[in-house]
Amino acid sequence: MLNFERTFLSLFLLCSLLFSCSNDSETPEDDSNPITDDEPIAVDETPPVIVLPQIPEILEVKTDLRFRIEDESDQVSTSIRLNGVEVFTSTEKDFVFTLNPFDYNIGSTKLEAVSSDFDENENTQTLDFELKKLLLRDPNPVNSLAEDVFVALNDSEHKLIAHTKIETLDGVDFFADDGFEEQEMVYTKYISRFSEDLNTPLFLDIDSFANIPPGTILPTKEEKVIPVGLPYIVKEVSISSNHTPTIGSYNAQLLPSGLVDNIYSFNYVEILDDQPDIMFSRPFGVDDIDQYEYLFIEDYDQDTYEVDDFVKLESVTSLSIPQGTGVFAFSVDGYYSEEDYQNFRHHLVYGNRIDRSSLSGNTVNIPVIPEFEVFSKELNIDLTENKTFTTVQKGVDPNFFIPDFDIEDNGDSITFQGDHDYSAFGFLYQDLSTFNQIIWVFTNSPTDAPLPIPFDGFEFPPEIKTTLSLRSIPTDVANITENTRMSSTMYKFQSPTDYFSIVFETQDFKNNRGDEYRLRYDF
Repeated sequence: MLNFERTFLSLFLLCSLLFSCSNDSETPEDDSNPITDDEPIAVDETPPVIVLPQIPEILEVKTDLRFRIEDESDQVSTSIRLNGVEVFTSTEKDFVFTLNPFDYNIGSTKLEAVSSDFDENENTQTLDFELKKLLLRDPNPVNSLAEDVFVALNDSEHKLIAHTKIETLDGVDFFADDGFEEQEMVYTKYISRFSEDLNTPLFLDIDSFANIPPGTILPTKEEKVIPVGLPYIVKEVSISSNHTPTIGSYNAQLLPSGLVDNIYSFNYVEILDDQPDIMFSRPFGVDDIDQYEYLFIEDYDQDTYEVDDFVKLESVTSLSIPQGTGVFAFSVDGYYSEEDYQNFRHHLVYGNRIDRSSLSGNTVNIPVIPEFEVFSKELNIDLTENKTFTTVQKGVDPNFFIPDFDIEDNGDSITFQGDHDYSAFGFLYQDLSTFNQIIWVFTNSPTDAPLPIPFDGFEFPPEIKTTLSLRSIPTDVANITENTRMSSTMYKFQSPTDYFSIVFETQDFKNNRGDEYRLRYDF
């Protein structure tokens, strides 16, 4: 029996050997180095490299933080933790984490970025900073300290959040505590003149800007586009003309002396006298262009102008006036070039105020001055008893354009119908017996939904309340029923821009010199 087992084992080994040799002879040789059980598999032992973003020592506004992960593995996982609490994760190697201060508590903050790869190598990098919640920063709340100025923030319900009196020319910052609910706000400037002397009339100028988001930083003086106030050269000139002479331009003014006929104060900016100003005379209040006369001031040292210095028009053109009621006013400006037009270097060519009943038709005549390459026109007209339309347009083509928009009074709210860029409520209080006066403009972002009249329940700073109370002026101005006027105006520009840029830029420099349309409703 034992011999049989040995014989069987020998035959099995022989067959296995023959089969193996047969396979070797049929398979091509493989020159590559085979992996044997003795070679170790390569393992990544290098942790990911975390490239952190630049972050300020004090983070006070919503900020996008970009992280970059460098690792041989395609599979990485990164966790962002604030003070030990995970707030964000990503499997990307390049990602952005948006940190909103209003989502966390203020104070010292540690940010940890923890990243691991496929082989569970882990790396941690940290950033330390202080977290604050900026509501608003105004680098230039005032240009001078000649008046009492308070600035304040109110919440969306018009309750007072914070306020301060401006004591220096430095900027002002408003910050929120942890309990503040993130919401749009109203930023208000109160300019009070002669507020301490009760025997002197009070003038209170209020500007409110609604829909301001937390974290707003207003532009500095250097960043604002504003006209530069330049000193005038003032001289006395004698002018003999058939009608009252007029100058109105970016460079010069002409004012009657009030003492002697034909003697005027000619005021101009010396460094801007590189191009002549236009002086014209014509009848006022009638459409009689035939008597229009003009001259160009070439020599700014000249101090006497005679009747013969004025010349008659060679041609006129007509403007169509939209349908309306009563009296309307219009003016035309001339510009020597397109560059002058874009930079507001205007020269008044014609201005008049006319009763529609004196017109034969719906057109008015205006002068054609060939020296000017570009013109603009402005019209102010009562469309109905309580709606006034104003437009400023480039060119003197026959048609003034009125956009398809309207204002509807709902009693306690206003609906603005049609495309517009922003709206503004106006409040005027003027007591003629004491000469106390309040002017309040309340500006809002565009909306098609009914907008509540904003003066109701608006909380003033305590100092402003005291100033009004000492003069027996109700502190809730919406309840003042005598000596007041209220209005609402919607604004539309030829090329719409964002609301923030509109309300915080100088009026004349909005919209890069595009056409402007305004519709005012008087309550």
